Order: sequence, then structure tokens, then C-alpha cells
Amino acid sequence: MSKKTILWAVIIVLAVVLVWILSRDQGSIVGSIINPTVSATPSTTPPGQPAKATPKATPNMSYVQAVATYKDTRVQFNDTCHAIPGQIVLKNGTKVMLDNRSADAKTLTVAGKKYTVAGYGWTVITATTDKSLPFVLGINCQSAKSSVGNALTINIQAKISDGL
Repeated sequence: MSKKTILWAVIIVLAVVLVWILSRDQGSIVGSIINPTVSATPSTTPPGQPAKATPKATPNMSYVQAVATYKDTRVQFNDTCHAIPGQIVLKNGTKVMLDNRSADAKTLTVAGKKYTVAGYGWTVITATTDKSLPFVLGINCQSAKSSVGNALTINIQAKISDGL
């Protein structure tokens, strides 16, 4: 085989793997609790933190409604504290649904603030920063079973209306 043929074969295989990764099921809502208990308890944050995450607990919204509302900005945390997806890119000020898909409570730390999300619960935060953009915001996850630093990274980008 020529080098050109091998190169094309590798490119095709990589494209197929990428399509598979992007199209695989992100989790099912079948059998999930429709009205989860939401607990968003922020701790005090020292002054000068680089990013803010404002909790937006929406107890009047059902889980199914929240999944539909935040379908493009929902991140699920599994029983080992791994986020799916593990990395996302958002505009500054975008709301993100943090969805705990395990029975154990999770403590999510966002820019120094801690949010406790009950088992099968969820909360909504706003990914924002006052720092120069782009900015990478890391979210740590801790549960009784595991602890994962930067389980989720959010690359915060400028809105076009913010200017460059």
C-alpha cells in the first residue's frame, strides 16, 4: 500500500470513531425520578475568584422539562464522578444543567463554590467569568465513592455582542 492510501485509511477510521463518540447515547431518562430533590448549597467564596457560578435551582421544573430546556448544555455525572461530556465550550453567561445520574449525592465545586446535588438530582448554574476570554472553568466532583478533579472543564468564550 502507498503512504497516501494508508493516510486516507487512518483518516476514515478516525472519522468513524469521532462520529461514534459524538453520537453515542448520553444516558436515558427512562426510570429516572421526575421531580428530583434539588439541593444547591453554596459555600462562601474568597474574594478575587476568577469565575462565578450562580446556582439556579428550579424545583418547579420537572426533570423531563429540565432535560428538554437544557438539552444542549446538560452535563451528567455518573456514579464514579465522571462527567459526560467531560469538556464543553459555552458562551459567557450560559446556563448549564448539572445532572447527577447516580444514587449517591455529589459535591460539585465550581470556582471555589460547593454545590451539593442529591442522588438523581440536578441543579442549574451560570457559567460566567469576569476574566479575559477564553477562560477555562474546572468543575471538581466528589462523592462517597470517588473524587475527580476537573471532572468537567468548560471553555468559556466571548459572546459576539461582548466584542473581542
